[in-house]
Amino acid sequence: MNSKENFIQEISAGYSFKGDSLILGTAIFNTEPQQKLQIKIPLSTINRHGLIAGATGTGKTKTVQLFAESLSEKSVPSIVRESKQRLARQRPCAGWLWIRYGIEAPPKPSPKGRA
Repeated sequence: MNSKENFIQEISAGYSFKGDSLILGTAIFNTEPQQKLQIKIPLSTINRHGLIAGATGTGKTKTVQLFAESLSEKSVPSIVRESKQRLARQRPCAGWLWIRYGIEAPPKPSPKGRA
């Protein structure tokens, strides 16, 4: 068996679940998307808290958006907490609760140049 066949076999076995699941994306082998190999997470394991973290430009906002939309399609309510309000500006799906935190507007400087 070559390495691609091993990869396909391991991904297929590792992401086979009983019950409903969310599709997170497609497996990639040597920069080539494997369209029939989907990375999934069992819906029964999504019951508490989650954190999406990463550096600037790594796709955090898009990941949260797709994840919350997928949960909404399965009739699972979601709470999304974000600081930059990127997702809140879009039309939210049914079942989303948005929590904004942080400073709504930057503080105005004082006449002496101090905030």
